[in-house]
Amino acid sequence: MTARISVACLDMAGTTVADEGSVMSAFRAAMEQFGLVPGAPGYDRATEIVRVTMGQSKIEVFRRILGDESSAAAANSAFEERYARIVGAGEIAPLPGAEQTLGALRDAGIRSASPPASRPRPGTSCSTRSAGAP
Repeated sequence: MTARISVACLDMAGTTVADEGSVMSAFRAAMEQFGLVPGAPGYDRATEIVRVTMGQSKIEVFRRILGDESSAAAANSAFEERYARIVGAGEIAPLPGAEQTLGALRDAGIRSASPPASRPRPGTSCSTRSAGAP
């Protein structure tokens, strides 16, 4: 029996879209509300944590930086709001071939998925949706 691919799990920032530093910008905006600004104690450490954990769950990164659930949740919400504004302003763009690839997957009946960066569901590593769907 031949296995058929039914889902393709694709990363977003830097893989399917060029974000030109928008993820880091959203992290910085979220950390500002906790006094983590350039020159402040803890800023360099926080920025380094963000860099080395890029691609991991944002809430987990904020937990590591801020140390408590309430602060991490507030920072995560601020990150999501800032990133949504960046996306809404058109500051990210598909990488060459990304749209065609997603279309080809959709046309082949293969669903696309993206790793949940901010709010992973327990027991999942990718959230699926139809390729090309919003």
